Amino acid sequence: MINTKEHWRDVYKSDYLATWDLEANVVLTIKEAVKQKCKLAKGEEIKLVLHFFEEFTPNGVKVKPMICIPTNCKFIHVKTGLQFYSDWTGIKVEIGSGENKGGIGNSTGLRIVNVVTSIDITEILRCTDLTKVRQEANKVLKSLTVEQKEDIRNHIAQLENV
Repeated sequence: MINTKEHWRDVYKSDYLATWDLEANVVLTIKEAVKQKCKLAKGEEIKLVLHFFEEFTPNGVKVKPMICIPTNCKFIHVKTGLQFYSDWTGIKVEIGSGENKGGIGNSTGLRIVNVVTSIDITEILRCTDLTKVRQEANKVLKSLTVEQKEDIRNHIAQLENV
């Protein structure tokens, strides 16, 4: 039997990245941040929009531009020290979903959860002193990608089992 049911999201195709485009957090590199007129459900509005270098997410979804709400803008500014969005090219951001208190009640929205710096964790993964590994990992924890955090967790687990 052919499924003739259609998901409601398929009716509202968005030109912008949405929470349902992500199965998990994703790291994307900002190509440019631009002020542009966006066509939204309630009409056209000027928004800050992030465009990315990557074409697809790890789960194969085409990467679309992301409307950058003020909370996300402030997060990038605070984490990088760059207050001018024209300077954000090349910044890697980890995007996830978070609670959003909007006009239709609580829902989820896109959140920049981390600004990823190119931290080399090779020395942490080579270290065999469990206490030192934990100390060094805690120093850089907020700047690591999800994958780097998982690598360190696995390394710590191995050290604990020795």
